[in-house]
Amino acid sequence: MDRKEKIVSKDTPTGALRWKKIGGGSFRLASKRIIKPNQTFMAAEEEIPLAFRDQIICLSDKDEVAKIKKEADAEEAELKASEGVFKVFKAGKAFPDLYNVKNMTTKKVVNEKPMSKDEAYGLKKILES
Repeated sequence: MDRKEKIVSKDTPTGALRWKKIGGGSFRLASKRIIKPNQTFMAAEEEIPLAFRDQIICLSDKDEVAKIKKEADAEEAELKASEGVFKVFKAGKAFPDLYNVKNMTTKKVVNEKPMSKDEAYGLKKILES
């Protein structure tokens, strides 16, 4: 009986690497899959719990790992550059026509009181320059 290579499922992340569990016992990935001893699997490094990282080894090429990390960093930098640091949000149901400016890195509102839409975009422009 010939065994075929297991097809990577759709829920496997794009930055997935090939790993092998070398320690005893089993653990659960963030995607709720159970990994048993001596099992090889595909997963992103972020999916693996910190407590079990000493019980697995990476079977992927070091060049492949570096390439995947470089691509992920480039995508993250591009996303941050396109978003901008400050965003304008509606103040809430209590203030239907008023807006707040939020710093997206610290997740805090910059202005003290809600303001009109024109004032909020003006403040955003001043802060970004």
